[in-house]
This record gives sequence, C-alpha cells and structure tokens, in this order.
Amino acid sequence: MPDRLALIIANYEFDDPKFTRLETPSQDAQALVQVLGRAEIGGFQTIPLINETQRVINRQIARLYQRRKRDDLLLLYYSGHGIKDEYGDLYLAVKDSESETLSASSIDAGFIRRQIDKTQSRRNVVILDCCFSGAFGTGGAKSILGSNPGVEDILAGSGYGRVVLTASNSVEYAWEGDRLLGDGRQSVFTQHLVEGMQSGTADLNQDGYITLDELYNYAYQQLVSSKEARQTPQMWAQQVEGQMVIARNPQIDAGAARQLPGPKLSVRLTHQPEHAVAGESVRWTASMTNNSQEELSEVEVTHNQELLRETFSLPPGRWRYMVFSCDYLATGEYVETVDISAVAESGRRVYYEASKTITVHIPRER
Repeated sequence: MPDRLALIIANYEFDDPKFTRLETPSQDAQALVQVLGRAEIGGFQTIPLINETQRVINRQIARLYQRRKRDDLLLLYYSGHGIKDEYGDLYLAVKDSESETLSASSIDAGFIRRQIDKTQSRRNVVILDCCFSGAFGTGGAKSILGSNPGVEDILAGSGYGRVVLTASNSVEYAWEGDRLLGDGRQSVFTQHLVEGMQSGTADLNQDGYITLDELYNYAYQQLVSSKEARQTPQMWAQQVEGQMVIARNPQIDAGAARQLPGPKLSVRLTHQPEHAVAGESVRWTASMTNNSQEELSEVEVTHNQELLRETFSLPPGRWRYMVFSCDYLATGEYVETVDISAVAESGRRVYYEASKTITVHIPRER
C-alpha cells in the first residue's frame, strides 16, 4: 500500500529579535498533527518539527522526498514567518534564522521545489500558512516587492503531481534593505483546515472522503465569508492525476463508507513458462476486469514503479491485460507484485494490489 507521510513544521520562537514571536503556529501544528495522524481520519505518519533549526528541518525535508513510491502521498506543512527578500525570493524563517543572512539560515522555497522535482512520488502537497506565502510560486525569478506572482509561476517545477495551498495570494511581509515591512499578522487558515477534517464538514459531497479540492474549497469559503479575516487562500496544481484524498469523514463510519457505490476490480497474475528455470526469461501477464457499474479512468498499472502501459480507462464489464518480463538468475521463490491506481466516477482515487509467488528451479542438464 502507498505510504502517507506528513512533515509538519511550525516556528513561533526566533533567536533573531527582528522576527516577532507568533502565538498560533504551535497550536495549529499540534492540531494538524492530531487530525492527520488519526487512523480514522487522515491515516498519515506525522513528523512534527516545532521550533527546530534550519539544519534539522532541511534534512527532514530531504528525507521526506527520498526513495518514495509513485503513489505515496507526501504532505509538507509550514506555519510561521515567510519573508520575501529584495530580490523576490521567498524564505521560511526557523528558530536560528538571521535576518541579515536569510539565504544561509532559513528554508529556501527553491530548496523545497527541487526536492519535489526529484521525488518519484506523483502526489505531493505543500501547505504554507503564512500571510505572505503567495511568493512560493515565483520559481526564483526576480519580482517587485509586494507584487502577486501569477499562477504560471507556481507551476515552474519539473516534477509531477504537485499541489500547493497558501493562506494568501500576496506578499505582505518583506525586507527592504535592513527594514522589515508589513505586520506579519496571524492566520486562521490552518484552523479551518483542521475543523473541516475533524468535523467532516469539508466532505462537501458526503461520500465519506475528503479530497484536497474539497478541503481547499471549504477553507476558502470559511475565510472569504468571515468579516474578520483578511486573507484569500490560493491553490495551484501541476500535472495532478485524479483526486488526492486527504482524509475520511469521521461522521460516516467505515461500514457506511464501504456500502457506498464503489468500483470492484479483479486482478490476476499469471506467468509462462509454468515451471520457470534459473537463467531463463519469464513472461508475466497482469489481467484485470472491471466488475463494477462505474467507469474507472486514469488507470495506471506499475511493476517495480515502472508503468506497464500508458494510462487508460476501463468501462464496466471490460478487461485489459499488461505484459512484462522478469529474469531470474538464481533458484528460489520470488514474489512479484503489481500496483494499480484508478479514479472512480465519484472522483476519489482507489488502489489495488496483486501479488504472486513464483518458484524458480535449477535448469535440467542436457
């Protein structure tokens, strides 16, 4: 099964007195860790980093994206001070950040983009809860202080399956020489994200699953309808395949969720020759049949993270097969597994897995 990993970064205490102390990041982060980590809601393995140093955080960010599978869901969250320097670059302040050396002592947004570019996962979510986080999409390009980056900027990476949620659409906190401009006001963005998942109200279509689109739309409506909030959340996506399910609706129990109409896919693995011998190539066939009443779209079948054929659709009652080969140089038992993902008509992405053991014998003497 794909992994679900969430790295939660929050900084509210800073060694540099030029960074004002914040009150909400710790509470927001702890609430997010709890809701994402609950098996019946988020089901994530969470890694909280509260008031940590740049060295610790950068290493954890790199580890988040290393050696991942295609369908792993990776979530990176940051709450704290986001600062756009005079060159238009965005940095995320941490405990030991220095206002005079931001590029060397804080988290460079460009570093995060490069890690996502390199990962094998095609399901990557970045959430920035700082009122000045809209600069994340500048891609390192120089821009005018206070300007709003265009949507095309946030798509400047080379990786697949990237979604970015930001608490605002502008940069309201920036450096001009040695002066800090803006008030760095508090954000309530994360509160609405947590509330939507915890209460289940972000499940807008009440199908038992909360997709990333639903979660964003819920938080957006809550913020723009509030008279107190002065934020307009933003969401950008790059080469995303299907819907990303962030959480289950805890108000719909697992039994009820399973009773919702859902796709039924049967998968069978076979190989030829039937009696494999060491040193010879074995031809495998993965056959699948759509036994449900709904069409499956964007179907992907992978073996060892390699796509067996181009993405396809599978109507009800239809079947498809994929072929791949394996070479076994030594005798013994081998387990071959194929992973299937597809998008159901409800919009949620579903996953299947099929495995078969093959016994490889010693070749007969001639």
